[in-house]
Amino acid sequence: MNKTLMQQAYLLLYEIENHLRGLITAQFKSHYGTYWEIYLDEKRPLNKATLTDLVAYFGKYPSVLTQINSSKRKELYVLEPIRLKIIRTQEITVDEYQLFHKEHSFVINQTVIAVERDRTFLNNVW
Repeated sequence: MNKTLMQQAYLLLYEIENHLRGLITAQFKSHYGTYWEIYLDEKRPLNKATLTDLVAYFGKYPSVLTQINSSKRKELYVLEPIRLKIIRTQEITVDEYQLFHKEHSFVINQTVIAVERDRTFLNNVW
């Protein structure tokens, strides 16, 4: 087993899931305010949501979460079998790692764009 590849894959998974959580939190808070969580209609709390759950938020709440469209959601759903291999410590291929890395870059970029947009908005308000 390629230990370094698996460590990097786990790091990518961690960052993807946590950046999606952060993006969801920020967008809902911006849209609904302090008590934004009452607007969620989910079986599992956000802090326990898996990658599939998190991606589904973007389809369920498109008026609030506009960053990920349906075609990109399909691409992110493809990561689920790879995610399962990673959390079960089963070896992944280099191609699977590269796909995970590509989607990681997209998620990180969306988070940066959202933060910059919010910063621009706040600067214009003040």
